[in-house]
Parts: sequence; structure tokens; C-alpha cells
Amino acid sequence: MGHTIPFEVLIPAVVLPGLIFNLVFVWPIIERKFTNDNAIHNLLDRPSNRPKRTAAGVTMLSFLGMLFIASSTDVLAKFFNVSLNDVLVSMRYLTVIVPILAFRSPIASATRFRRCTAAVDVRPRTSSRALKRVSTPPRRRRATWTTCRVISKRLRCPRTSTKSPMSRATVACASSIVERVANRGLKT
Repeated sequence: MGHTIPFEVLIPAVVLPGLIFNLVFVWPIIERKFTNDNAIHNLLDRPSNRPKRTAAGVTMLSFLGMLFIASSTDVLAKFFNVSLNDVLVSMRYLTVIVPILAFRSPIASATRFRRCTAAVDVRPRTSSRALKRVSTPPRRRRATWTTCRVISKRLRCPRTSTKSPMSRATVACASSIVERVANRGLKT
């Protein structure tokens, strides 16, 4: 008895770091429970293959970044010549809003990346030359508008202006290129 606990120091210095580090340690268990993936993984996944995991990481990093920026509100107020209370209120809102907005960005990027690479050969590569390559035909995916546009830009196929929809000649040119690449088993 006789001493007080200052919550202004306890919460940011003890409670919040404790929650963050415990979440980092428990994250694999939580993810294993929700995804039912109990296999051993010795390799990293591409961010576009696991967009929700990437989004969770980006959200956590943006939250910690906002806390870092918000820790210097007095310096920001002096530098921008703004009231300290205005900076404090804006940082309170931004600390919540920025991670929410950051969660959607990797998911949208992964979706765009998948659409753009939809017509590319997806045969798995082998890491050793000693392994015998299995001669199975590649899995083909249909060419999307984005893929046709990207391929036609790279190979200078005839195309229309960017504002109007693609011409049939452009789609035919890009689709034939995708077919040729898929038949050869090459990557674009």
C-alpha cells in the first residue's frame, strides 16, 4: 500500500508490448487452427499465395508504425506549427484507420497479380537437375483482359487506345501468344 501505479506508463510500456509479443508467439497456433494446415513447412509462401496472412502482417506493421509516429506528436506539432491537441486527436483516429485501410491493400494486390498471371504456365519447377522431369502437359488457364493487355504491350501487338475496349485483333494476338507459350511449357 502507499504507492500508485501510473497507467500512462504501465499501458504503453508493459501491457501493449506484452500483448504484441504474445500475439506474435501464438500466431502460428491460431493460424494452424483456422486453416487446418498441420503440415511442416520448410519454405516460405509467396505473399500473393497467402493474401490474408500478408494482410495481417501489413496491418500489424502499419499499427506499430502509427504508434511510432504518434509517439512524436509534440515534435510534429512544432514542426508543422499546428496545435498539439489537433495532432493528438488526428493520431488517435489514424492509429485505428490506417491499419484497417492497410488490411485491404495486399488482398487487392494479390487479386490483381493473380489476374495478370492467369494465363502463365503453372507447372511446378524442380530444384535439382538430377530429378527426372515428368512430361505432363501444363495446366492452362484462360487469358484474361489484363493478361492480354500486358502481353500485347510487351510484344507490341496492334491495339486500340487505352480508353476504348480492346479490339478483337489484340485479344487474338495475345491469346495466340499465350497458347504458343503454354504449348512450349515456357514462362513469360
